[in-house]
Amino acid sequence: MLTLAPIRAIGVDEPQYAKGHRYLTLVYQIDAGLTRLLWVGKERTVETFEGFVAMIGGELASKNGPRRPRASAEEVALVCPQALKRI
Repeated sequence: MLTLAPIRAIGVDEPQYAKGHRYLTLVYQIDAGLTRLLWVGKERTVETFEGFVAMIGGELASKNGPRRPRASAEEVALVCPQALKRI
């Protein structure tokens, strides 16, 4: 069973998987000494990322935040108000 409680940092990547601007949203745990894929979502939208936030729960999400170059400040603030955005 996957436990999410020890997550201190997450990273988000949005690779293109097909022609025509088709993307996935990949969310990783990026804690020191532990990197693992946590979640895969289709497309790269605010709604897609909100699906991950809903899965882990709002309380845990407010303690973590996405670290990805393409994340808009609006998206980060919307779903993770306590997040740090690093490029």
